[in-house]
Amino acid sequence: MDINVGQVVFLLSNKEARVFPALVTEQIDKKTMVGREKHYVVKLPNKEMSEVPLSKIDAKVFKSIESARDEMVSRATSQINRILEKATEVSQVFKDFQVHDPVENLIDNIENRKYSEALGNQSEKDENIATVDLGNGVIGKVNLDNFSI
Repeated sequence: MDINVGQVVFLLSNKEARVFPALVTEQIDKKTMVGREKHYVVKLPNKEMSEVPLSKIDAKVFKSIESARDEMVSRATSQINRILEKATEVSQVFKDFQVHDPVENLIDNIENRKYSEALGNQSEKDENIATVDLGNGVIGKVNLDNFSI
């Protein structure tokens, strides 16, 4: 990452969900037989205004607060997805149980009531026929003449 002396950078801690600004106060260019290296020193916003090598801080460096925000949202989304995936896996213990939708059950009950009322009006006309709710939306007719009492 190429940053400039005098630039404010934002440090997203790797240990906790915290972002803090730091002022780049030094750039140290080092040329060795192996290659070139750049090191930075930053001033932290504490009471002492401590200057610390950037490499000693366990944080990810961002040039803008928006970039830090994007990374935080990405981390949070990943964590949420892991939690939801785990919940989905654990929910498999309930796969043998039937789930009822309360709204769907309410609609079924209303439709059954309308049907029962329609059959009920018919049974008033014929006193020897009784209607029986067999459950799950099934209504049956029973001819009472077929039973001996």
